Amino acid sequence: MDRDQPIDAQAAKAALKDIESSQQNLQRAMRLPIWLSLFASFSYGLLVFSWGMTEHENLWALGMYIGLGLFLGSAALAIYSSKLMGLKANLIPKNRSGVLFYLVSSIAFGALVVGGRWLRLQGFELAPHLAAALSAALMFYFQYWHPAGEMHKIGAGDE
Repeated sequence: MDRDQPIDAQAAKAALKDIESSQQNLQRAMRLPIWLSLFASFSYGLLVFSWGMTEHENLWALGMYIGLGLFLGSAALAIYSSKLMGLKANLIPKNRSGVLFYLVSSIAFGALVVGGRWLRLQGFELAPHLAAALSAALMFYFQYWHPAGEMHKIGAGDE
């Protein structure tokens, strides 16, 4: 196709649909296996729960270290499995959407970690339980629906 020749609206829409389809296929290929996403999410939830329950030097600190170790192990396994599939793990955001995604998710996770412990110390005993469940669910959601660490509008070209 000649680059100087204008294309009609129908061809442009078809090209946009092809690009969107290839982006969605890449997103699906980047997804971790469900078992690994669940394992990472539950280990992060254990970390948040144990942090919320610690007081001075009790056994919840051990749960926190175990949760941290399991979470870091699952992260290393995720990076290794993506390498085996020929994909490079994107640990540092490369564009504005990725930076915004990392910033918003960091604030959300930080608020859950700090808020769960703070509310427990204020007398709300279920706060670490809720913070851990929300953290695990949010971690799974991000790993499943945004494996590239970016926000994408799905179906934006269908108008």
